[in-house]
Amino acid sequence: MARLNPLLEFKKAWPFIPALMLTLLLTFSSSQASNITASIGKPYRGSLENGIPFPTQFEGYTLRHQDQTYATPEVIGAMLDAIEGVRREFPDTCDLYLGDFSKPGGGPMFRHRSHQNGRDVDIGFYAKGNRPLRSLFPMNRENLDVPKTWALLENILQSQKVQYIFIDQRIQNLLKDYALSQGGDPAYLNRLFSRTGIIRHIPNHRDHAHVRFFAPWSTMAAKVRESDGQKRKIIAMAQQAYLPKRVNYYVTGNEKNLDALARSFGVSTRDLTRWNNIRSQDILTPGTSLSFYKRGFEIEPVHLAKSLRPDSVHEITPSRFAALHSTRSTRTASDASPPPRAAASRSQPQGSQVQSYTVQKGDTLYGIARAKGTSVRALRDLNGLKENSILRAGEKIKVARGNGAVSPIKKYKVVQGDTLYSISKRHGLPVAELARINSLDSNTLLHIGQELIVSRR
Repeated sequence: MARLNPLLEFKKAWPFIPALMLTLLLTFSSSQASNITASIGKPYRGSLENGIPFPTQFEGYTLRHQDQTYATPEVIGAMLDAIEGVRREFPDTCDLYLGDFSKPGGGPMFRHRSHQNGRDVDIGFYAKGNRPLRSLFPMNRENLDVPKTWALLENILQSQKVQYIFIDQRIQNLLKDYALSQGGDPAYLNRLFSRTGIIRHIPNHRDHAHVRFFAPWSTMAAKVRESDGQKRKIIAMAQQAYLPKRVNYYVTGNEKNLDALARSFGVSTRDLTRWNNIRSQDILTPGTSLSFYKRGFEIEPVHLAKSLRPDSVHEITPSRFAALHSTRSTRTASDASPPPRAAASRSQPQGSQVQSYTVQKGDTLYGIARAKGTSVRALRDLNGLKENSILRAGEKIKVARGNGAVSPIKKYKVVQGDTLYSISKRHGLPVAELARINSLDSNTLLHIGQELIVSRR
């Protein structure tokens, strides 16, 4: 089937844009609309117009060269979300080392064939021992922090804007084995790690992952004429939703303390003090201006995307991923039909008590099931959820606690060559769970003769 003209799709969608979106559009000046980011041409033969430098005001990562970190807003948003996701799961993690993105105007870059239109980024791996890296460092079984690196890739995939991830096969093997040990669906992982899958082998990629994103708004921007002012304003609004924005707040004197104020902003006290060069114990003087950074509009850009169809400009239809982070059992919606929806009225497990739980930001079915002493399948069945269902903050779900029966404790004695990873794989227990029930760190070195609990409590 011939590809539809994206501008024609744009024109068709125009009458259906909600009135509220048109109201928001009025808040964007002509200068903002004229400065939209455009990803032009191909990653290996293209350019970048009005590229955005990767933000420096956040923690969790180290940049290689500031003048080579220009990208599209979609890439920046996906990367910030992914890094934040890892930091939620591993709160004390070291910084992630980020290599090259693109130059300010894109085009050829030294030592790179691609990276020309703001859609590529070289991402270092996490090292064992929570050791921060200051360069792209070759990894192997001995020094790669597999759980943390896999969490990073899951979060990147969850953006649903990934075209390819290029990694050396030896690193792929470590990541895939770990994902399987966490209960990942073999069929899904086989599709993900394959010659035609999202994650592909490229030699000399043992020290970093090369991620190529889709950038639908920035790709559409390259095809919209300068005279199409309203359309450019819509694109500007959507692109801004991916980027952090500085917000100024004036102290009233009624604030309880800096910690409470930071919570009300949805940021950490550490970030708030760093951004304003103050200390957490400082007294807030009325009239003082504080700055913090937030991302996103009240209307998510994905809702706007449904009206304007920016996906019509993709070179290749992107695969869709749902709730990848920490669920360990998802599939691509485009690759496989979801299982039939379970009946919501299915009877609860015998001897269990059903409770209501309000989903928090960052929650997954896997995390809730582990915290509540139940299984992912039981949660899905009880709530009539599909395998690829996504939980949303504020949503209420039913949780059935078990009858309190305790499984007999099973122990294992460490032998030469054992690691937490190999033991977890042998006993079908996630590494994080094995470490937790034995009060160990996931990177702990084991000694011969040490006894570990290998059954779930």
